[in-house]
Amino acid sequence: MTTTRRFEAVEAPIESVVVSPLNVRRDVGDITELADSIREQGILEPLIARPGPSGEYEVIIGSRRLAAARQVGLATIPLIVREASDAQAIVEGLIENLQRGDLPLEDRVEAYKQLQESEPTTYGTTRGLARAIGRDESKIRHDFDAYSTLVQLRPHGIQVRTASAPSTAERQAGEAIPERHAMLLQRAMTAVGDQLSDEEKSTKYQELARAIAPNEEHTAARILDYFKMYPYRAVNEIVGMATARVERPVNVSADTARRLEDLQKRSGARDWGEAITSLVEQAPSASEGVEQPSSSAWTRQDQVTQVEEALGGPREPTAEERGRQLTGRALERYLDLQQQVHEVRWLRTNVVAALTPEQKSQFVNVANELMEELRQFATALGGLAQGAILTQHKLVDEEGGDAANRRLPGP
Repeated sequence: MTTTRRFEAVEAPIESVVVSPLNVRRDVGDITELADSIREQGILEPLIARPGPSGEYEVIIGSRRLAAARQVGLATIPLIVREASDAQAIVEGLIENLQRGDLPLEDRVEAYKQLQESEPTTYGTTRGLARAIGRDESKIRHDFDAYSTLVQLRPHGIQVRTASAPSTAERQAGEAIPERHAMLLQRAMTAVGDQLSDEEKSTKYQELARAIAPNEEHTAARILDYFKMYPYRAVNEIVGMATARVERPVNVSADTARRLEDLQKRSGARDWGEAITSLVEQAPSASEGVEQPSSSAWTRQDQVTQVEEALGGPREPTAEERGRQLTGRALERYLDLQQQVHEVRWLRTNVVAALTPEQKSQFVNVANELMEELRQFATALGGLAQGAILTQHKLVDEEGGDAANRRLPGP
């Protein structure tokens, strides 16, 4: 059943109109353009107000227009006046400002808290809030998480920007982070739980905030995932682990390698990379009759091919060299699978706490199946790599030991 509330349209003296103490927007911000518009066109849409306790009108929706009207010097202001409880006033203000999409994080969460305190039975849960204001539950949880980070970082002079994105300079200096980063940081801290003391958490909050500030969201999330796995490690070490780039080796024949070493010595290049670069730069251009690959297809291996051609043409690798290449690839894939097993194990341990019992059961079953599949595949692949090593002609590792006697780590 819908209850219809009576309202009254009035043109009220501006001195009789005040902003409601329950108004969800605490700072009107820059109203220069709005004031210019009102000066030229007047107020096109009435403000929403309720009767105040002393005969004044309390504005529920329209605090920016009221401030702009005062700045312009209007004598009267149009209002829609209707009775509203404290909770109704907050709900209406929230709905209006959330639809506009420019309500700052702190104002949103303070309004949620006011609602929960005024009527805990109706608005005490995120579901109750979501139903009342038409906002998705996940967004409300996001707001609470980001707000918790805001409170933690404020004493350290680090801002959580919501209404406008932080500038590149602010992010590079670690002075401000986006709202999404703040939410991810809080969830990482929650996942760590009691593994750190309150003092340690306070330090990690600011160190992690400054570390993730310059990064895009996917990189920030990766850094925080590593923090959840290794909360006791130094933040700079965590960042190094999360942002490390593993370079896959390019296979170069032994003959080409010897020629590159000679070229490096003759040219005075610091390393092979510099020697390769000089050869590529000296190679004939497309205008000289040599077809160059497109930039999207131009890879490190293309450079090696061109170097081999410049050094006298490619050479078919020997059976032993092919065996080395296949073994290396098998070992790389094996280690990749080990990492996946580790990540799935971590997810199974840490994520299920946030799921419903039904979701938890489904997730655990899927995770267990995936881990078993990865484990079997990794074991088989490890055996294959071990066998490839055993069949080669006594390959000697970098330390001079027999590679065939080294056992592979288990998944």
